[in-house]
Formats: sequence, structure tokens, C-alpha cells
Amino acid sequence: MRGNLHLSIELNRGIGGLVFGALPSEAESYLGPPDTSDRPPIPTHASLSWQYCNLGLGVFFHTGEGITEAWRPGDPLRAIIFTASGRKLSLWGEPIIGLREGAVIGLLRAHGQRHFRELEKSGYPQEMQADVKILRFEDVNLDLHFRNGLLQNCQWGVPLKASPFSYCFP
Repeated sequence: MRGNLHLSIELNRGIGGLVFGALPSEAESYLGPPDTSDRPPIPTHASLSWQYCNLGLGVFFHTGEGITEAWRPGDPLRAIIFTASGRKLSLWGEPIIGLREGAVIGLLRAHGQRHFRELEKSGYPQEMQADVKILRFEDVNLDLHFRNGLLQNCQWGVPLKASPFSYCFP
């Protein structure tokens, strides 16, 4: 189904027809097999990362341990975070990758998302930090990464509950 994908951020829900809490098999049915997969070789480590290079999309799975209060030993891996940098990515029908910071913020504000804060840039090399700005819209668990004022990529995850370490599936 990879050819006709609708890569639209669905805040607090997922991306297109793929929702938070989806199993890896459901993600593969929707997106096709990943281009790369990373699962640490530690048997007790319960996470998985899939990358779709041509789509500019990443899907991160976790068992739920430490993620949701409803987690039980033996629970399956489920999608909890998406990352995207592909030009086909949209939000409310508007392509957003490559847009200026003001335009992206304006789009979010037009849909009631007014509260955000700037995050530290410690994940970026020192020589890039002056060109980078990361904004977090906490109500929808959305991080926007700008470089030289243009949106380069974004990350969004399952909705946060009261605690920043406690998630809930829709």
C-alpha cells in the first residue's frame, strides 16, 4: 500500500490510517516492509525502530513498560512515536516540511494549538545549534525541528497523561 499513502499527521491519533498502539504487523500492512529496522540484541530490551527512507518516516514501537499504566508483562510491541521529514507529510491537509516557522505555528494556532515552548538543542552538533530551533506543542505531544527557519522534521507520539512519563493509547 506504500504507493498511495496518505501521510497526514493525525495529532493524538497517529499518521494517516496508522494509529498509535498499532502492532508491527499492522504497520507493515499499511506501510509495507521497513527499509531498515533496529532492535537492540538485548532480549530484555522491548523496543523496535523502523525507517522508511523513501517516505522520510520513522515508526517507533515499545511494549508499554514505563509507557502506560496499563502495561502487563508479555504485552506486544506497539507504535508510540512517529518521526517524519518527507515532503509528502501534511497536517490538516497542508504540506508542512519546508515551511517557515511562522507558517507552521500559524497553522497550529488556527487549529487551537497555541501553547508551545522551545526545547534544548543538545542533540545537535555544536556547529549546527545556532541554526536549529525545536518547538514542543505539549498538548498534542508534537516536536517541530526547524533549521534556518524552515521545518526539517517533526516527531509526535501517543498522548501524554498528567505525567510526562505516562502515555495513553487512544
